[in-house]
Amino acid sequence: MFKHFFDPDRNWKSWDKAEHAAAGLLICALLTLFVSHWIALGVTIALGAAFELGQYDTARSTYVEYEHGDIDRTYEIALGNEGYGFGLLDLAADTAGALLWLAIVLVATIF
Repeated sequence: MFKHFFDPDRNWKSWDKAEHAAAGLLICALLTLFVSHWIALGVTIALGAAFELGQYDTARSTYVEYEHGDIDRTYEIALGNEGYGFGLLDLAADTAGALLWLAIVLVATIF
């Protein structure tokens, strides 16, 4: 049932994980200007989950263009390919970025 729902990408060292972590940190930092730290963390995680659901919704379209091996471009259903679907690892990177911001704030308030 969930075979094609999740993104099969398992490479935690890829550049998009750094982008997700940076986005999580930045979003959480901006939100802490307006709401409490815990609310900012929750909203950041919710926005990351919404983004991943959007990627799943896009990937299940039959009109997605993506690179596939030796073929330059192809128009196929992208589900089941890396980078397409709900990425648990991407969501974890978003959360890690937000938690890093909260750790920075905690250390800054201690010292």
